[in-house]
Amino acid sequence: MKLLQRVLFVAVVVVGVGSRAAFAEAPAAGAAPPPSSEAATQVAWPLTSTGAVDVALREPEPPRRILALELNPLAGLALHRWGVNVIVAPFQHHAIILNPYHAYARTYPINLYDDNGKPILLPVQTFNGWGAELGYRYYTGRGGLRGLFFGPSLFADWMTVEAQDGSRTKYVYYGIAADVGYQVLISDRVSLSLGGGLQYGQPSKDIPRQGFQAKYYANPILLPRLLISIGWAL
Repeated sequence: MKLLQRVLFVAVVVVGVGSRAAFAEAPAAGAAPPPSSEAATQVAWPLTSTGAVDVALREPEPPRRILALELNPLAGLALHRWGVNVIVAPFQHHAIILNPYHAYARTYPINLYDDNGKPILLPVQTFNGWGAELGYRYYTGRGGLRGLFFGPSLFADWMTVEAQDGSRTKYVYYGIAADVGYQVLISDRVSLSLGGGLQYGQPSKDIPRQGFQAKYYANPILLPRLLISIGWAL
């Protein structure tokens, strides 16, 4: 009899403990299920491919400028070559530059001597004409005409040389050039370009050897050139 009572007591205890455990594990009515491990790993920060948070601050792209008009004061003062640059950038990094100009040079009377010691006075000559240069530029900057640039160009001058006696000779001076430089837009409008390069030109007719300035429009020659221009960007 006592053995039977002990067995019933143990059974009651086991049933009570199991009911309490089941009640504790059962979720409350209307309670949200605990977040899964997949949802817990989702965060609002953008992640890189390695899982690191990308918090880089990127500057907005500058306003795009596709047209610039520039003057060339250095070429005008040094070589009497006055012109304007028209630079158009229809696509990102790519631009076409057109430079129409007027060229002028004048020689001065020079006394030379022949093999017999007889003096020879070289007459004064003037070189006058219009020309144009057409080239391509690649810009490394974004937003149009900005940053480091480089590219080739072709040029041609339709010249007339007039001797002291009034005789005239017409010819074309043509060649090729290559430049590298840097262009900035101050306040996104004022264009400033600095650079340098090389050019080679030759005349379509045989012109006697000339001196400073005139040789740049008359004789076959390889020359360095310096670019300084200022203007307005649109």
